Amino acid sequence: LRHKRGRYHDDRVQWAGVLRHNLHIAFDAPDVEQYRDRRRSGRISALGRLGRGDRGTRAAGVAFVWDYFLWTPVHFWALAILLKYDYAKNGSPMLPVVKGDGATAWQIVWYAVFTILISLAPFALQDNGARMASWIYLGAALALNGVLLWRCVLLYLTPAKPCARWLFHYSMMYLFLLFLALAVDRAVI
Repeated sequence: LRHKRGRYHDDRVQWAGVLRHNLHIAFDAPDVEQYRDRRRSGRISALGRLGRGDRGTRAAGVAFVWDYFLWTPVHFWALAILLKYDYAKNGSPMLPVVKGDGATAWQIVWYAVFTILISLAPFALQDNGARMASWIYLGAALALNGVLLWRCVLLYLTPAKPCARWLFHYSMMYLFLLFLALAVDRAVI
């Protein structure tokens, strides 16, 4: 435990909270009454319909939670490279401040590789003998992942702000387009 701003924090508790939050996003789909009840917060799960399905559909939901979980460092550390001097000025021990841009870019490449592997899971998963996603999703995922990996490796080879800015902006579009590709794929097949 370490003391921070009057509270005690344990890294294991923080990671458990992040995991719990991501699982909540994936599986806590709103009830029909939630649409009618204006007093509730109305937080709607992006992956709720996947989470409420049978085992195969639920597995695709879990794959997307892990994809989101592994995508986050790629996205955030690209932003952290951009804001490195602001973090250093404030004394925030962010990875680019502590380890440098090269080490951060190396971590980004590894997390991108894991993100890519998990993003291909919906194509590999089967539900009653049929794939969870068809060749439409696979084609879109391979194209999006190819650009993501290329930009991550480029950031590793040239750890500069323009490369980090491009990766940061692309990573937002990457996640949106990947989820959209699965939605379109599921609507078509």
